[in-house]
Order: sequence, then structure tokens, then C-alpha cells
Amino acid sequence: MRTVVLIPLLLTALAVAVLLGSPAFPRGAVHRVEDFGLYWSAARVNLSGGNPYDPHALWPYQQAIEPDRAGPQLPWGPPWSLGLLTPFAAADFPAARWAWLLVGIALLVASSTAVWAVYGGPPDRATWAWLLAVTFYPSLLATALGQQTVFALAGVAGFLWSSGRGRPALAGACLALVLAKPQNLILLGAAVIAVARFGRQWRLLGGLLAGCAALSMAALIPNPGVFDQYAYALTHYPPRGWPTPTLGTYLRLGFGVPGIWPAFLVTAAGLVWVGWYWAAHRNDWDWRDRLPVVLFASHFTTPYGWAYDQVVLVIPLLQAAAAVERRGASSRTGFLVCHAALTLTCVVLNRLKTPEYTFVWLAPVLFLGWAIVRPGSGRIDEQAATTTGHRRA
Repeated sequence: MRTVVLIPLLLTALAVAVLLGSPAFPRGAVHRVEDFGLYWSAARVNLSGGNPYDPHALWPYQQAIEPDRAGPQLPWGPPWSLGLLTPFAAADFPAARWAWLLVGIALLVASSTAVWAVYGGPPDRATWAWLLAVTFYPSLLATALGQQTVFALAGVAGFLWSSGRGRPALAGACLALVLAKPQNLILLGAAVIAVARFGRQWRLLGGLLAGCAALSMAALIPNPGVFDQYAYALTHYPPRGWPTPTLGTYLRLGFGVPGIWPAFLVTAAGLVWVGWYWAAHRNDWDWRDRLPVVLFASHFTTPYGWAYDQVVLVIPLLQAAAAVERRGASSRTGFLVCHAALTLTCVVLNRLKTPEYTFVWLAPVLFLGWAIVRPGSGRIDEQAATTTGHRRA
């Protein structure tokens, strides 16, 4: 499996190095700011020591990318996300955008390969896992817009893979990548802290803290005041109540309450649930079984999030696919047909410019499909676990 993962990663690293380092790469080849443009402009300002959350500082970069743009837009990712962008901010926008796309695809391939192995998927069918991951609707959105959520997927997949191989420090370090989009995985964070604290898994917490420190330093070294600037932006001109496809949005709109704070009521309920879930299963906690459930619950109760943030649900998708693979060709065909139908439906709705908040059905439908086709016990068979080298937490 390592060779299967390393080859695309090495090829991607070579392509990225060429793109970032070549002064001959065509300027102006990308004319849309989109999500990556927000990140890149903020990281560029931060790299120069400026305030990445100041609209006036961002505007020259965003206007240069898209001259017809109406005005600046802030990236509301925390400073840790700027740490991920720092290597790309050193390059011009077109080169950085293409390099980011290649990295995103490579992370999808590496993550799906690791998850496929964890759940006992046959190594010679790894390309099926790649196909499912890349054509998953949230994956298509994330790569098209240049979102950071693929890093969150890589972090959770790395955490799952490393945990099962007795490498808690590496698992914690991988999980630090979730800080790029922390609001979408609050319940996962709570579960990890509970398992580590009461299971005395100090190396897991140490790896997580080390990863957090590394991302923080990448943002702080060029701009020591970046965390203060982020706090100022949140308190003085916070993001307004975006109509995202979450239960929190419908709660807020239903009661007609301004601001986004009502959405956190759903998250609070989710934290109560995850506390109960951990207590009920603390004696037989196995991340292979528990992680998919916690991921779904995290997205059901996130205060705000978009369809592309659900790219981490590639993990339960591939758990289900591995279970289907063991049932034979007919089951596999039916699974692929359902997957293609779901992706096509979402793409058509997107092209029809259906409002984003109407996609609130996507996560529940995915959960229903996962619950139907996953292994009956929720646990992969012991032979598959032995083959993939996975250990219980």
C-alpha cells in the first residue's frame, strides 16, 4: 500500500515544486478569486507582516486576480489555516492555484488509500476507492473551489490510520490539520480529548499539541500579531449569518434571530450526545467503528458549514464501500449506481443554482445509505484487521 500512496504523492510533489518555482508559469491564467483566492491573499498579506483580516490589505491582491470584483472578502479561517497556505503564498497566484489543486487531488488519493486499507478493502481494488473519493460531490466542490477541507480529510484519515498502528503521536499530529476547519469537527475533538484523557494517551495529546504549535508558528513567525488580529476581526466585524446547509441555520431562520449564536445551540446538544456516546462505549472504543458515527454527528450539529466541508465523510463512504466489496460484484454495481446518482443529482442542482442551504438533506441521506450497507456489527472482520495491521485503540 505504501508504494501505491507514495508514487502519486511524489509525482505531485515534483509537479508542485515546478509550478511554485518556475518564473515562466503564465500569469493571469486564473481569473477567479473563489475560496483559494481568499486564503492566498490573506496568507500573502500575513507573509509580508500585514494584517490578513484587514479588508483594505486584502483588496489589492483580490482585485489583481479578478479586476471586476465588487469588493474585498475576508477568509474567516483561523490563523492555523494561514500556516498551511504559507508555502503557496510565496508564489504568484496562478502557480499557487494549480499547485493547490494538485495537492488537493493527491491528498484525496492518499486519504482514500489509507482509509480503504483500514477497513479491509482489497489492495488491488484501491483504484475503486480513489474513484469514489474523487467523484464524491463534496470532493468535487472542495477541489474546484480550492477549499482547505481536503486537509481536514487528510488529517482525520491520517489519525485513523496511525491510531490503528500504535502511533499515537503521529495520530495526534495528523489531527492538527483539522484546525483548518475546526468548527465542522467539534464533536470529534471532544471525543478525542475524552479518549486521550481517560485512556491516558498522553502521546496522542502531545502529537496534537505539537502539530498545533507547528501550524501556529508558521503563521506567527512572519506576523506575531496574527491571533490578536483574528480576535479583533471576529469581535468588531464578525461574519454574518450565512444560510449554510445546517440544522443551526434552519433553527436561526425559523426563530428569526439575528447573528449566528442560535446555531451553537445545536452544537451544544451535540456535545451532550458525544459525552453520552463516549461513556456508553468507553470500554470497547475502537476508532474504526466509532469514527464514522462521530463524523456524521459532527456535521449534523456543526454551527455552520457548507457542502464541501462534508468531504471528511469520504471515510464512512469508503467503510461502506469496503463492506460492499466483500459481498460481490452485484452489490458493488448497485453501490456505484447509487453513488453516481447522488453525485449527478447534486451536480445538476448546483448547475441550476439551487441555494446552498437547501443541501441540508445531503448528510442525512449519506448517513442513511451508510447505515444500510455498512457491516452489521459496525466492525470489520478480524482477518481484515490483521491483514491491514490495524489495532484497537
